[in-house]
Amino acid sequence: MHQLAGHRALIAAVLVLVTAPVQAAPACSPTAERPYVCDVGAPRTLTAGEIDRLVEIDGSIRAVVARIGMPDLMQVQKVDVEAPWYNWEVRAYYRELDQMLAFGRAFILDSPRVSMLRYQGPLPRAHAAPQLAVANADGSSADAARTAEAAALRAEAAVVRMETALERSLGKR
Repeated sequence: MHQLAGHRALIAAVLVLVTAPVQAAPACSPTAERPYVCDVGAPRTLTAGEIDRLVEIDGSIRAVVARIGMPDLMQVQKVDVEAPWYNWEVRAYYRELDQMLAFGRAFILDSPRVSMLRYQGPLPRAHAAPQLAVANADGSSADAARTAEAAALRAEAAVVRMETALERSLGKR
């Protein structure tokens, strides 16, 4: 009799679980360009200090910044992806180049060791607006003067890189 009561309790618990309403997974609308990634929640804009730290510690991001300069905006976005990818991406937005770059990390032996540029494509429409700017330490958008200064620094760095390349090519003749 005692065993029968235990079985009845188990059956009742299973019935409750089976008939309980199932909560649907959050809606996911991947883009045609990136059908393998689903954004989860809103992105968080990185501050200038956070961007500097990322450039310092992440080789993939550092290589891109050395090649084309600091982005107008960087965000971290939680994503729904399949293994071996980590569920966060860092996204860099370059308004003048009309480019978005997404950096991801892949797991090797249960540790997110490999960092790479995972996507490069046109800016999404939501980020093509003129107010695209690097965030201040408090997370607010930088003012126009700071944005202009950053653009001028990127242009100056590009000129220096071009001059260096020209000097190298002339020296090889």
